[in-house]
Amino acid sequence: MAQPYAPRLVLAGFGGSYAYLLASLLLFFVLHPFFEGEATKNILLDVFLSAVLIAGTYTVVHSKARLIIALCLGVPAIIARWTLVFVDTDGLIVATHVFMIAFFGFNTVTVLWHIMSEREITQDTIYGAICGYLLLGLCWALVFSLIETMVPGSFAVIVTPAGDPERLGSLMFYYSFTSLMTLGYGDIVPISPITRSFSTLEAVMGQLYLTVLVARLVGLHTSREGRTIDPCLQTEPCYGVTADGFAVV
Repeated sequence: MAQPYAPRLVLAGFGGSYAYLLASLLLFFVLHPFFEGEATKNILLDVFLSAVLIAGTYTVVHSKARLIIALCLGVPAIIARWTLVFVDTDGLIVATHVFMIAFFGFNTVTVLWHIMSEREITQDTIYGAICGYLLLGLCWALVFSLIETMVPGSFAVIVTPAGDPERLGSLMFYYSFTSLMTLGYGDIVPISPITRSFSTLEAVMGQLYLTVLVARLVGLHTSREGRTIDPCLQTEPCYGVTADGFAVV
């Protein structure tokens, strides 16, 4: 009989897999505004982004099929991203975005699938729920950045002058999460039909994510609490039998 796939990794002995992904995502999000613009800082930003890709791959390491898919998407994304440090072409920029969108989209789906299939709430489940939301916003930021790269002028930036390629990533990152959370500041406006449609879709997905996920987590918590209550503490009578055979309440 074939043995289940169980890779032996040193990291597998340290807590849940989503803790690493959450830490790398938070680090990337916090430091992103400070490491964008100059060439040296962009290299550091690529290091943080590569860490997110590696941590995302680690979350599916216990499934051989998912690991293969993650490697097929993540490795080209890392290679293409680092190649941009030396060769900056439009075709390579598009390829990098495509691979990263595919990887983070796949990672988001696997995280959500795992959370929805869980039967009880753990610390790793909470980490995964947060990761799923952050990955969703990051994936849409890459989609908007790709659209603006291929079709310049798809967005109108009211406060900051548009058309600055060095700040395109941070602008789309900011716009994606304001759309996901339906904040709608109005300083970045989608102009083209596709960006308007995608912005609406992201806002709907953000609301559905929170609604469905919270309902799922509350349901798991309620189910767990119900299983831990002593049956004799329920409102229904609790009957037992003594050693003499007499029924007692």
